[in-house]
Amino acid sequence: MFWKMGIVLTGYLLAILGIDFFILAIFKHLLKKEHDEMFRENALRRLKGISRYVGWVERFFILTLVLVGNVSGIGFVLAAKSIFRFGRGDRFVEYVLLGTLMSFSLALGVGLGIRAGLGLSIFIH
Repeated sequence: MFWKMGIVLTGYLLAILGIDFFILAIFKHLLKKEHDEMFRENALRRLKGISRYVGWVERFFILTLVLVGNVSGIGFVLAAKSIFRFGRGDRFVEYVLLGTLMSFSLALGVGLGIRAGLGLSIFIH
């Protein structure tokens, strides 16, 4: 029983913090290629600010929904996040979209991995 809790706890830490560091490293690499230094500094500041915590909460909900087998709820999480970003005309939106897709994909993968580790089906209805 305790090993199952260990798998779940490790999965949450990986999904929330591990993915966070991975995405931040990818963005730092991508931002080095931006020629506009002011944009680069603002983007990095935004990535380390509240956007980071939004990603944590997003991955927490996605992982929880995968673990309980309610993947239809994931659409609500992504739709709620996209509503607030809709209509913004700055270049940073592309980074938000990339971050959201990476965050979603990796959290889904961790969730499916945990389900497999617990002996649950990865084919969720």
